[in-house]
Amino acid sequence: MKNNISVVINTFNEEKNIRNCLESVKWADECIVVDMHSDDRTVAIAQEYTSIIFMHERIGYVEPARKFAVEKTSNEWVLIIDADEMVPKKLKDFLINIAVSDQVDVVLIPRENYFWGHLMQATGWSALQDMQLRFFKKSFIIFDDKIHSRPKLRPGYRGYTITDESCGFTHFNYLTPEHFIEKLNKYTTIEARNRFERGEKFSENKFFAEAHNEVMSRRNAGKGIQADGFHGQYLSAIMGMYRLTTGIKLKLLEQYDNQVVEECIRQEYAQIASGIIQEYKDEETSIPAVAIGMPVYNGAKYIHQTITSLLNQTFTDFKIIICDDGSTDETVALCREFATLDSRVQVVVNEERLGGAKNFNRAFELSNGKYFMWASQDDLFHPTYIEKCLAKIEVSPQAVMALTEIVFIDENGNRAKVDSPNDINIGTEGMNVVQRLQEVFKRTGWWAIYGLIRPEILRKTKMYRNEFGGDVILIAELLLHGEFAKIVEPLFYYRVRTQKSFTIAHNMQSIDHTQTPSKAAYTDLMRSIVRCVVEFDLEPMIKNQIIISMANTLAAHNQPICNNILQENAAHLIALAVSTDQLHQITLDQIDKKSQG
Repeated sequence: MKNNISVVINTFNEEKNIRNCLESVKWADECIVVDMHSDDRTVAIAQEYTSIIFMHERIGYVEPARKFAVEKTSNEWVLIIDADEMVPKKLKDFLINIAVSDQVDVVLIPRENYFWGHLMQATGWSALQDMQLRFFKKSFIIFDDKIHSRPKLRPGYRGYTITDESCGFTHFNYLTPEHFIEKLNKYTTIEARNRFERGEKFSENKFFAEAHNEVMSRRNAGKGIQADGFHGQYLSAIMGMYRLTTGIKLKLLEQYDNQVVEECIRQEYAQIASGIIQEYKDEETSIPAVAIGMPVYNGAKYIHQTITSLLNQTFTDFKIIICDDGSTDETVALCREFATLDSRVQVVVNEERLGGAKNFNRAFELSNGKYFMWASQDDLFHPTYIEKCLAKIEVSPQAVMALTEIVFIDENGNRAKVDSPNDINIGTEGMNVVQRLQEVFKRTGWWAIYGLIRPEILRKTKMYRNEFGGDVILIAELLLHGEFAKIVEPLFYYRVRTQKSFTIAHNMQSIDHTQTPSKAAYTDLMRSIVRCVVEFDLEPMIKNQIIISMANTLAAHNQPICNNILQENAAHLIALAVSTDQLHQITLDQIDKKSQG
């Protein structure tokens, strides 16, 4: 059904944003892109979505190009959107209703602004404080070519203001403070990093005091502010902003643990965009009850058995997304044979090698189901596995995952020997969060990642990290969110390599082939889990209980992990070992030091 709406997008070097923007306006009758001769792939991406693309002289500001774009529209109603914005489904539905009902002529739309990964709630940038005149009948609007000019309204227009802040644009405004204060970027970055490396901690009160003192000291210096007029006002204000910018950068260094802040926040934005795009996918197609993500790499030896075990499930409403990471054997050909015979199988071949962890995450990103599960390329599943896991999770509202007990099989499919009594799958029904995390530290093997997961919870995690024990960290992170509901019946067949001994180097090759294994892999693993606990939204007392319980559980139930941590830190533990004979205290001092900062 036609909605009589034209969408206008002006672009210049927007290849990182334009696809998400265009995905959110595919519903419009007409989409017009006016590009100022971008140097990147903006136009190529836009051509995937619309054939109506015009070029405009690159003049450094958008107003003339916007006026040009509106004049090219063929529909009565026009929606203007920037390339770094998206139209959520709720706003789309509202705009179509307005166009169809024809009771107004112009509409003011709220806009949610994300600054540095934070959704602004005030200071002139909240949704209802940043209203945009972007949806209108073009016969009621007059555009000007002047920079920063606002469109004028013709007499007699009927206006409407959307007052629901959740019914507006989503605007990915600034990724980092560097985009906001470019001139101060270099020096504030250097100072923030110096403070971070000195161990200085962010304090909101301290940095506001620094900014206030900076402004006041400059206003009162020498002949005072009157001597320099506006220039003095600007200098004192911008130097106050220098202090605040240093503070926010220090805070972000702490928040993202000295990682590349821009990449971390872009991943968060990608998840937000993915959620919006998912709404449209859900509307266009009926989604399966279960999506199965299968990351594969050179798995030809067992892949036929694995896929067959999934296609033979008694529960049939599922889809398998196979992500091949550049296999050099017959893996892709075998998978495509299944895809030819069964529409529930989809094969995706990565354009470049991602590595195991990123390929796991890509399999999830491409999935679309009420529930999600990963399947390894060499494991097997009992015919009732999905049916019983699905039944279990749907009667377990506190559970974030349903899983079954395990049968270990060797290369030939025979039962393999279990190394220790703790090598069973994790079940935590009825446990509190401290008890749930204890279950992680009792084990030397972890397989819960292959259970049936609630995808909305999985999206709240940092997914499978490309570091040693990334699956273990994800299991711990999921347990912070809720319970694992276990079916005691062994329905999952996990294949072990009886002819190969475990090494950290081999494990890292399967996780991220580009990384060199850490010399303190087990210590880093425990630190990452502690970091998950510290960053999670829990009372400080509960966080401390989890961390202390973690050390005590390792000492009491997991001698292999303790020994590895001790060996990795032997030089640092000699002095401490002389003064105490409590193994759990030694382990706690090593693991807990990150959270005590």
